[in-house]
Amino acid sequence: ILWRLLNYNTANNLEEYMLDYHHHSEASVDSETPMADVCRTAIARGVTEIAFTEHMDFIPEEPNTGYFDYTRYMTAIDAARREFSRDLTVLAGIEIDYCPDFEDEIAQWLSGKEFDFVVGSVHYIRGDGNISEPRALDFFRDRTIDEAYNRYFDLVQQSAETGMWDALGHLDLIKRYGVTHYGPFDTAPFSDQIDRILTTIIRNGIALEVNTSGLRQNPRDFYPAPTILRRYRELGGARVTVGSDSHTEKHTGEGIAEAYTMLKEIGFHTVEQFRERNGLSVPIDTLSPS
Repeated sequence: ILWRLLNYNTANNLEEYMLDYHHHSEASVDSETPMADVCRTAIARGVTEIAFTEHMDFIPEEPNTGYFDYTRYMTAIDAARREFSRDLTVLAGIEIDYCPDFEDEIAQWLSGKEFDFVVGSVHYIRGDGNISEPRALDFFRDRTIDEAYNRYFDLVQQSAETGMWDALGHLDLIKRYGVTHYGPFDTAPFSDQIDRILTTIIRNGIALEVNTSGLRQNPRDFYPAPTILRRYRELGGARVTVGSDSHTEKHTGEGIAEAYTMLKEIGFHTVEQFRERNGLSVPIDTLSPS
């Protein structure tokens, strides 16, 4: 794959890389952090490549819908590339909040956009709100663990089937507040659903995101859990991305080194880089351990 690196001017002369492929800035409704502040912190912490994956929502009744401004965002991306290109590769990304009622609208919106990297995630269960916010506890109180988790994984499965993403975001995000209500997340009762999701993304050429934000949240675990990553590997999956899912520079790059170590222990040898939505596998051994 030929990458047009002139537009990114990555620090390719470095012997080691650290890639943070899930970060938010003030272009997302739930962040107040300027992109430039994130870039400065990333450089200070040894991050060499960062993807700003801002939220894009489609459910009309949700308050976040309509916030993201693509033109303003790309202007900020271009400015960050000009200012920080000597030390940091800045990628234009997006995190699509998937809802099956709006698949056509999502596909139409993505068409023609100049993104390097697209993450597909499930945050909303239409009619029940955002399962990644504290108010999600109301959703859990009214349902058994099977009812709640099965409903979520059904949506993740539908998301995977679209084939619209470069990576599937935080596959088991439901446990973020689910663990508060139901206790520690056991993957075994949901293994059939999880297997279907994993085989679907393998078939559709979608990478699996390792999201480190769970290490600093209630689960104190990666999204997805290492047991799921191990199963992904057993099923033939090999393509992973790693991101901090930080909404402030305070957490930029957090957990990335731990994720690399965990992935190597499970048997992964590479992680994915993206340019213009084209992926390339990079050996984990070339990635910074610190």
